Amino acid sequence: MMESSVRNVLIVDDIIDNVKIIENLLLKNERVNTYIATSGEQALGISRNICFDLMLIDVRMPDMDGIETVRKLKSQTPNKDVPVLFLVAKMDKDGISRVFENGGADIIYKPFHYESSLARIKVHLDAFCQKIQLKKMLKVRDRFFTVLAHDLRAPFTSILGLSEILHHRFDQLDHEDRKTQLKVLYESSNKAFELLSELLEWGANLKSVMTFNPERQNLLAIVEECQTILKYLLNEKNILFETSVDKACVVMADQTC
Repeated sequence: MMESSVRNVLIVDDIIDNVKIIENLLLKNERVNTYIATSGEQALGISRNICFDLMLIDVRMPDMDGIETVRKLKSQTPNKDVPVLFLVAKMDKDGISRVFENGGADIIYKPFHYESSLARIKVHLDAFCQKIQLKKMLKVRDRFFTVLAHDLRAPFTSILGLSEILHHRFDQLDHEDRKTQLKVLYESSNKAFELLSELLEWGANLKSVMTFNPERQNLLAIVEECQTILKYLLNEKNILFETSVDKACVVMADQTC
């Protein structure tokens, strides 16, 4: 099991001795927070404000049985995907089928057997935690590609635009204009290369997480750099680009973003 965080487990059984056995089993071997309910209604009340990583629910309880409890718990958005292990004593094949058809991920039989009960709990708790971690990693990946696409667009726009100008108007440009455009073209290419290198590095280590490291930056210097990159493209389209930035203006920004 993942050791880095404490997991929330809901135990529902109308017989408090059964609850205590499961709770002691968990507390001795796993880093978990246990939440106890002795009825379906009580379980529903607890689950409204807590996201669980596993739910252990007795099948046979008065008023609201375990299957009905699970149906209602699964209708609550925070816990609709949480695995449920049903606690059962004796059950025929039809009863077992009914358990799995109604949201059960597994069964723990009473009387509880220490090793097998703990093994089943660990398997499902680990699987769910890994599923949550995967979702988080996919969100990081999607965010990374969104930022990357945005950041790559500017240098590639400059590269394509300046290449087009040099290709079609090379003979019309004087020596200084050629040098300036080639310098900007080189800088834009280098920026694109750096971003692609970061992508390759990230891909080599899927556990990487983007971090935001802001530093003091002179805003005018940033604006002038952008103006230099866009200068010839703007001139080609007869677009006037004016700025009014205080030389002393400082912002907090991450240079790699």
